[in-house]
Amino acid sequence: MAGSIRKIVDSAAIGASGAISWWAKRASGGANVLEVSLTGQVVEELHLAGIMQRLFPSHFLCMRELLAGISFAADERDIKALIVRVSGHDLGWGRAEELCDAIRRFRASGKYALAYLEEPENIDTMIAASCDRVIAPPGVPLYLTGLLSEVMYFKEILDKLNIEPELFQAGKYKSAVEPFLRSGMSDEHRESVESLLDSIYGHWLKAVAVGRGMTEERVGGLIDEGPWLAEEAKDAGLIDELMYEDELDDYIEKWLGIVVHRIPLDRFRKLYGPRASVRDPWRKLQALALITATGTIHSGESRYYGAADSSAGADTLRRAISRVREDDAIAAVVLRIDSPGGSAVHSDFIWREVERLKKEKPVVVSMADVAASGGYYIAMPADHIVASPATLTGSIGVIGGKINLKGLYNKIGINKDSVARGKHADMVTDYGSLSPELRAKMKKEMEAVYHIFVEKAASARKREYAELDQSAQGRVWTGLQAKEVGLVDELGSLLTAIERAKERAGIPASRRVPVYTATRAHRFSLPMPSLPIPLPGGGKLSRAFSALAQFELLADSSILALMPFSLKIK
Repeated sequence: MAGSIRKIVDSAAIGASGAISWWAKRASGGANVLEVSLTGQVVEELHLAGIMQRLFPSHFLCMRELLAGISFAADERDIKALIVRVSGHDLGWGRAEELCDAIRRFRASGKYALAYLEEPENIDTMIAASCDRVIAPPGVPLYLTGLLSEVMYFKEILDKLNIEPELFQAGKYKSAVEPFLRSGMSDEHRESVESLLDSIYGHWLKAVAVGRGMTEERVGGLIDEGPWLAEEAKDAGLIDELMYEDELDDYIEKWLGIVVHRIPLDRFRKLYGPRASVRDPWRKLQALALITATGTIHSGESRYYGAADSSAGADTLRRAISRVREDDAIAAVVLRIDSPGGSAVHSDFIWREVERLKKEKPVVVSMADVAASGGYYIAMPADHIVASPATLTGSIGVIGGKINLKGLYNKIGINKDSVARGKHADMVTDYGSLSPELRAKMKKEMEAVYHIFVEKAASARKREYAELDQSAQGRVWTGLQAKEVGLVDELGSLLTAIERAKERAGIPASRRVPVYTATRAHRFSLPMPSLPIPLPGGGKLSRAFSALAQFELLADSSILALMPFSLKIK
């Protein structure tokens, strides 16, 4: 099957070999400033199903293309500077730190970076601090307000509707069931969330302090005094200059002494970046494969929602893993995970394929914003795990149970009648409660699954069960914390993971190799087509549809390896 991966490669791949051609330089018009527009949805891959993404690429930014473009620009001698225009993106803290890492690498090559903040919020101050200069339009406020994590609880509305959630957890911090059973946080959940906020907040303070030449105490004080008017933010040292976007070129020309010729990221990647060549099947080049697991883990094929969101179907991932395992041209694999988990059973199926793959070739995991519960489960067999300092990971634990809707049905005038054979045939019905015997059986099954989860994690991390169990219990960690407790190996970005994969494959660091995409989400789960423009509310409607669709994905699994899906830090 050598070369089979190349038949489905994405045309833009990270790290391919080959010099920049004369025609590309000429076509660029003498470009010397790379322009990145960080706005809207930033996806892990542009799906084959999302034809509108291909027709209207400016509305969708691919994370690996973003990192690869900046990386290539650092090596391209004609590119002297980078402009990052920040406006209403959906990056979480983990992927935002990956962008910061790419910008710092760019600057380390002796080049300059400028951030232009059009609608600046908390997370944007960290991105901006990784640049040499920070510019904002006059009159635009800087919403520097501090971190907040909110969890929505449904117990009271469920009580009013006579809906009885019969849900259980294995792991004292496994709080994904709490929104249905409580009206507020348990002590364990609050402890976990406060720990996460402390970790991310501390990393944020340090990043801004280093980037802006301040003390962490000073940055903390500025956060407490926010939000800021643009003029006040400039006086406080959070912003360097105030000007409109059309004034930037003159500013850069005076700053760097060059005549500015911008080139957008997508055009730069087309002209300067690597592409799969029709000659590749006849070349004996070593290559890396990139497998992405994005969204909720479930049975069947990966699915595609709205404008950008997707899910991680076990069949799709297992097929992709099997394919790269059998392709002799693939020297190593990077497994990119941005998933809160999902079905425990299908997480285990994917785990098995990763375990088999590891025996044939090196596997390095790259964690994005979240790789928790089932997302961590499928990462465990890897030779090396790389996480961002702010990645949400861990959550080693399981939940299970069912929702009894009999009270709601009767309330609205619906009755169910049934005929059954077998003492426990009614276990799966939503028209009745679990018997004490079934409750005991379900809890026993959950404890068994939890034990397997911890046992496999302990084996993978070369730890004793009791020791690993202390870091488990369903607790969510940041990447920084996970590194301290031994759940990940290194803090870094997708680019770091690619470097480690090359090392483990014995490929010299100086040699560029193709990185081929091996996964595609191709099944639509909603009748709603992919739209060429963002939905009203900055894509919130699209995300709402995706959140509702998760109930369909989870309906076929009674035991889940799922982190608290409503946990969002902003």
